[in-house]
Amino acid sequence: ANTATTTGLLLATEGASLDLAADGTDQAGAIAITKGITTVITDTSKTGVVLPVISKLKVFTIYNKGTLALNIYPAVDDYINGYAQDAPYVLAVGAKVTLYTKAISAPDSENYGWNIL
Repeated sequence: ANTATTTGLLLATEGASLDLAADGTDQAGAIAITKGITTVITDTSKTGVVLPVISKLKVFTIYNKGTLALNIYPAVDDYINGYAQDAPYVLAVGAKVTLYTKAISAPDSENYGWNIL
């Protein structure tokens, strides 16, 4: 039978994207993250990625393989981890972060947006 059991947190992803080239330096110019696991490469003028619009049960793990910090932006009017609306989460070189959706019931920074695991 197809059965899964866990005593901790179980994360499901939607595929992988390896060595995605970051783009732009702001939310509007950032390249979209579309896969659950993504490695990103940055360069001098391309340091941004943008998460999709909030929806339930989404999880993304992002690795920064570039030489510069990576700006991870929420979709327009969304939040990451209680930061200001549309503000990026800055991921250091060589670091990784897992982001997940918590709730989509209220459009405020406490209960709406991407959370850092």
